Amino acid sequence: MISTEIQTRDPDQLLVIIDEQDDEIERLKEEIRLLRHNRFGASKESFNALQVPLFPIDEAEYQSCLDEAEKDKTDVPGHHRAIDE
Repeated sequence: MISTEIQTRDPDQLLVIIDEQDDEIERLKEEIRLLRHNRFGASKESFNALQVPLFPIDEAEYQSCLDEAEKDKTDVPGHHRAIDE
């Protein structure tokens, strides 16, 4: 953390302090951006039944996943909303 108390009036030293503060501000902005993304961004663990599986599964199991995903939808005027549990 950068000290807010300035002990010098030397322009070169003041420029160094300003550069350090600018770097700290950019680091803090990036940290805030990452925290907001983690808090409010899209979930990485969501399941999309229409996604092609990475590992081979039988057709009945895949169809079962599709059917279950279809059951978890709620009709809302204007669009469909999936129910997350």
